[in-house]
Amino acid sequence: MIKILVIISITSILSGCVTGLWSTVQDEWNAVEDLVPGYEHPEDEKKSGKAKPTKLFDVEKKVDLVKLWTSNVVGSQELIGAGFKPALFDNKIYVADKNGLVASIAADSGEIIWKIDLKIPLGGGVGIGGDQIFVGGTDGDVVALDASNGIKNWQQTISSEILSAPAGNGDITIAQSQDGRIYALDAQNGEIRWQYEVEVPVLTLRGTSSPIVIGNTAIVGFSTGKVYAFSAATGDTIWENRIGVPKGRSELERMVDVDGEPVFSDEILYAASHQGRIGAISKTGRALWYQDANTVLGPAVGSNHVYIVETNNDIIAMDKNTGIIIWSNKHLRYRNLARPTLANGYLLIGDYEGYLHILSEDDGGFIGRIKVDNSGISAPLIVDGKIIYVLDNDGAVSAYEFL
Repeated sequence: MIKILVIISITSILSGCVTGLWSTVQDEWNAVEDLVPGYEHPEDEKKSGKAKPTKLFDVEKKVDLVKLWTSNVVGSQELIGAGFKPALFDNKIYVADKNGLVASIAADSGEIIWKIDLKIPLGGGVGIGGDQIFVGGTDGDVVALDASNGIKNWQQTISSEILSAPAGNGDITIAQSQDGRIYALDAQNGEIRWQYEVEVPVLTLRGTSSPIVIGNTAIVGFSTGKVYAFSAATGDTIWENRIGVPKGRSELERMVDVDGEPVFSDEILYAASHQGRIGAISKTGRALWYQDANTVLGPAVGSNHVYIVETNNDIIAMDKNTGIIIWSNKHLRYRNLARPTLANGYLLIGDYEGYLHILSEDDGGFIGRIKVDNSGISAPLIVDGKIIYVLDNDGAVSAYEFL
């Protein structure tokens, strides 16, 4: 279920606008399902019959995966979400869950190397920077751990909850808070080097994009629909680009959050927004193309195509150079799909029942399917050559290899 955060500014409260604002928002809840297919108001989700997941049909297997190992590492049902991405570094996999468990396992065997309970609620997955890993908490905590042994190096508290994985380059650690701020922390001691703030819209999705750090450039997507590039060392703005353009009369219709992590490939950045667009942006910030899109997940970028999963779970492939739509697959609608991932020349996507679907890059047709776990797959996959690492919603990591 996609959650929506309502933010009321202090100025609205002081001006006596609260009643009017809340009345408007409550009147518009019924429109949410139209704007974000698959979303249901908490009071209605049990009795509503809308947006039922598409039933699967049999697939002729042309490609298959063999399981190498499974390791029960962290969490339990509902403790792993879409934002809890695992990380691969130095032949080790790092995972975390909402209760504060963080673990390192050997990529070749699944053996647990270390596990630590931070005893703080976490809001996102694991980021890498230098010889450290980073996690962010819903109380605003950023924690740096030694990647080799899990020892805590430092902990810093910022202004608001953190719902995505921090990122770093060994010198600077970048974290985004839900209140529209970016913090650059000294990677050695956690001291705040600089910060940047945008004005958060009245309504936003509950979630933030994970920053990416490329050399000395930090790239961040915001709930405003814009993507910024900053100097990681100084915080100077290098460029900004509007991916999502707010449209419509209501605040619900005008939500254009960039929630999915952007992808930098062949000197081009690809980023997408909710109820907005996907865009290809040069390293100087110049737009190469835009295409209408509606997604809360990051794209996948292949040699010829760019792929997204829309909020209704349609899978769309676009030409990498022009943004022209090449094909769409509508056979997995409302199955709470995870972020698309490319591996071994195929497109892989997990769903809420724990199936991993294998699609052709060329036409989007199904060419394979395996059942990983009944708990579902929400977290992004890790790919290392022909090996696929899957973190399921029960907190187990499984390794698969293409036959």
